[in-house]
Amino acid sequence: MNIKEFAEKIGATSVEGLLGSEEITCVTGIEDGVPGAVTFVGNAIYERFIATTQATAVIVSEHQNLPSAW
Repeated sequence: MNIKEFAEKIGATSVEGLLGSEEITCVTGIEDGVPGAVTFVGNAIYERFIATTQATAVIVSEHQNLPSAW
């Protein structure tokens, strides 16, 4: 499934920094993200991994504190 299809299924309101055609092949923890993976940040203590994860997509809350370079 590509990221656009995945975003539609979960009701995402925004897909930023991606084309939408990237394939999602697995789910990982944010620290273990690999290309093709989708992960999420559900707790503020994991926000620091957003900038370094290799996951293709990271699901965050609209109110998440994102790194400025992300």
